[in-house]
Order: sequence, then structure tokens, then C-alpha cells
Amino acid sequence: MALIGNLLFVQLAAYSSNFLFGVDGSELIAENPDINQRNVLYAFRYILIMQSIGTFAFAAVTQIIFMREPLLEGLGVRQKITPVMAALSIILILCMQPAISFLATWSLGWEFPESMSEIELQLRNLHERSINLQHSFLKDQSVLDFIFNLFMMALVPAFVEELFFRRVGLRLLYDTTGNVHVSITISAILFALIHSQFFNIIPIFLFGLVLGYLAYWSRSLWLPVLAHFINNAFALTLSYFGGASAENPNAGEPDLGHPLVGFALSVLLSSLILILLKKRQVTVTETNEHE
Repeated sequence: MALIGNLLFVQLAAYSSNFLFGVDGSELIAENPDINQRNVLYAFRYILIMQSIGTFAFAAVTQIIFMREPLLEGLGVRQKITPVMAALSIILILCMQPAISFLATWSLGWEFPESMSEIELQLRNLHERSINLQHSFLKDQSVLDFIFNLFMMALVPAFVEELFFRRVGLRLLYDTTGNVHVSITISAILFALIHSQFFNIIPIFLFGLVLGYLAYWSRSLWLPVLAHFINNAFALTLSYFGGASAENPNAGEPDLGHPLVGFALSVLLSSLILILLKKRQVTVTETNEHE
């Protein structure tokens, strides 16, 4: 369903981009677009948003319909989250940033055996294309560009990806495996792979694990959505106000001295907050009473 949704929504966006932006969307899909032109940039953003909605939201909603469940119940939007859990989740994501940056820098230094040099080159090229595409949206941002980037790269992915991976996906995985921890782990692996950034796969996987447990402990879509949004919005805010770039991705981050010290403090604080969140876990009974 994700593949079908991707195809349908990308084609719809490609056909409508000519009317909306005066750009041939089929050429944007087939070639590397010159997004230095503003109308091409807007058209390309539009296509990527539609692709994200088609791939993740369409598939998730279709699966809920196939399961013959009430849509709102299946989406998990009725179950609210407490202010304490929300606040703890925001603090957690901010505390995780030094550890994520440390792991990202470490993984970029991975080297494959010489016999696998061709595979390493292909993976690095795929990784760099994904990173360069993200940074291409962050160049010469106006205030409106920054706001739109928050919508495109933080709000939309947070909602549709959590709906796909942590709501419907986790349920299907649990129905198959019968083990919530195995289900969360598989979901996190798929979440890391879908981002096409092999040399960031460890921090993305760990972030996916955190999001999975936030979804499980809260029994709600909103807690992982909030955490996912804060994580992406934090990076975008650094790029806008702190001057972060592909050459200096950590610009604007707090200096905690030696990288290992920052990593250790980050892991310690994040672990403590996760324990506090676990203690506030919502039970199935509480969920049913709320609904």
C-alpha cells in the first residue's frame, strides 16, 4: 500500500505542479532539479510533501479501513497525553541531541574492508545525496522558507511517519510477533532504513526505538509525533539561527567540552527521563476508560 500510495500521490503532484507552479513535475521526478529557481523549489517541495503523505498516511489509513475499524480509533488520535509526559518527552529529545550528534560523527568514520569498497562507495553516495537534498532546502532561507521547512521537514514527517511506523505498523508487527519489544525493534530498523542514510543508521535506529516506546507507554499517536516534531524542528532551528550546514552540521549546539563527556551526560540524562516516562505508562484499562 505504501508503494501504491507513493506512485499515486507523486503522479498527482507531478501533474498538478504545472498548474500550481508552472513547472513540469514529470521532469522534476526524472531529473535532478535546479532548485535555485524559486518556482522549481516550491514545486519540488510540493511533490515531496505529497510523496510523504502518499507513502505513509495513505498506506496507514487504507490498512485501518481494511481492518474495518473506526478511523479515529485506529489512528489513535482520541487518546490524549498528559502535560507531564509531553514535557518530559520534549526534554528527552533535547537531552538526546549530543548523543545523536556524537553517534552520527562516529558512524561517518566507518570504513569497509577493501573487498567491499564498491558497496561502501555506493552507500556513501546514497547517504550524501540524501543529506545534500536536505541541505538544499536550508540555503538562503527567508522567514517564510523557515516556516515552510518546519511544515515540510518537521510537522508532516512527524505525523505521517509516526502514523505508519508507530501506530499501524507496530500493531501489525505485534499481531505477527506477539512481542512488543521485538515489534518496536523491527519498526525502528525499518524506520532507519527508509531514511536512506546508512552512515546515520545507528542514531536513527536508536531514535526510532525511543519513539516506539513513547508510543507504547502513552498508548497514543501524539507523544511520538510530538517527540519526532521537536527533534526535526530543533535541527531546522539550528540551521536557521545557528548557521548549521553540511560543512558544519553541529553549529549552534551547546559545547559540553570533550565529545565523550557530552555523550555520557546525554545518555545519562536521557536514560533517567526514559525511566520517568516508563513510570507514567498508560495501561490498556486506562485507555479504554478514556475512550
